[in-house]
Amino acid sequence: MVLQLPPVTVNQAELVLSPDTNGLMLTMQHPLVRLVIWDSFDILCALLIFINVFPNAPLAIRFVKEALLNSALRHTPGANNIYQQLMHDKKYTHKIILLVSHTNAHDCFC
Repeated sequence: MVLQLPPVTVNQAELVLSPDTNGLMLTMQHPLVRLVIWDSFDILCALLIFINVFPNAPLAIRFVKEALLNSALRHTPGANNIYQQLMHDKKYTHKIILLVSHTNAHDCFC
């Protein structure tokens, strides 16, 4: 079952930086942004298990982006602005990829 949250505005799709470190923290993001990121972990685990357990760096980045895009699509129409940002804003996508790749998803059973 996919949790449906209300659509986010463009401002709510923006990433929130931590005032202390100027970095991203998952817990500081808008609930739907956080949900898209969190759900991407399951998709990423599936990509790692079924396609390549030891991807090289470019493939790992592609896996994370694909997981984020698929997660955003699962949460449309609410996450449509997030999906559009991921598709068209390279800086936005880069920041989220870094967050996903550095987050310890201990609930992911890869």
